[in-house]
This record gives sequence, C-alpha cells and structure tokens, in this order.
Amino acid sequence: MKLHVLTACSRTENLGIVQESIEKASIPECEVKFHVLFDDKLEHVGGQFLKNQMLDEISDGYVYVLDDDTVMHPDLISRAWLTWWWNPDFPALAFNQDRGSYIVEAAQWSMIPNGVDIGQVILKREIIGDKRIPLTYEGDSIFLSELLKDRDDVIYLNEVLSYYNALRPEVEAS
Repeated sequence: MKLHVLTACSRTENLGIVQESIEKASIPECEVKFHVLFDDKLEHVGGQFLKNQMLDEISDGYVYVLDDDTVMHPDLISRAWLTWWWNPDFPALAFNQDRGSYIVEAAQWSMIPNGVDIGQVILKREIIGDKRIPLTYEGDSIFLSELLKDRDDVIYLNEVLSYYNALRPEVEAS
C-alpha cells in the first residue's frame, strides 16, 4: 500500500511534530510519502490551494491530508494497512478524531458539510479524480461530503486515529 500524506504548512513551528507523528505511525509494510507545501504568507485559506496542488502531482495509491496542527495516532497507518490487506480496493477509510476536551468526532455521523475534518479520512486517489477542494475555509468538509455522499462502500473505524488542532498554542498550554 502506498500512502501520500499531504500537509499545507503555514505554521512551520509545528512541522517537526507533525512529521514525528507520521514517523511514529509508519510501518515497513506501507510506503509513506510525505508531501509539504509552505504558505508562509498565509495567502491560502485553510491551505486548500496548496492541497489541490499536491493532489495534482499524485496519481496513485491513497491520500491522507494532515493539517499542520493535527497529528496522527500511532496506529493510523497500521490500521489503514490492515484495511487495505483485507480489502485492497477500499475507496475510503473514515475514522474518529479526538477534538480535545473529551470530544470525539465520530466519522460516520459527521459526513456532512462543516461536520467532518479532512484528517478523518484516507481516500483512494482514483476516487478523487479531477475533483478538488473548494477554496473556502469549509472546503475540506465540502470536498469529503461530495466525494463520499452516495457511497455505501466507505469503511468506518470506530477508533480515534487523529488528533484535531492538537498543536494550537492554547491547547499545548493547557
């Protein structure tokens, strides 16, 4: 299984921690390629333009968008690999996300615009096709809900496999 991890980075101080979470989650059975584009001047709302640029460069495998303030659970890649091993053509894997303060966003109930974070889904590149993330702050969830709204073959794991906004200064200080 090949997994492309895409990060649009405007908070360079977080990049080492984001990369460390990928390294801790990596397993030998899965080829992981980390793609990063920088938005130092904060020109792109939510990094959508940069995420789309990275999507344009990828034609195979699976795609996981990991924002620059979100980190992977150490079991994320192994759980994705096991899913692939049992079902090598799975189109999408959705999972729960820890939102802090004891809030867990369950993926299967939140596949609506503004209700799901892009860091809750791994997508097979071929189902994305030429669709791209709308250039709005809500673009991630709009993109996902459009891609997955009529699919009955999405695999849902009732497990927390990412930590949303885990690297905001106010979260780290608490």
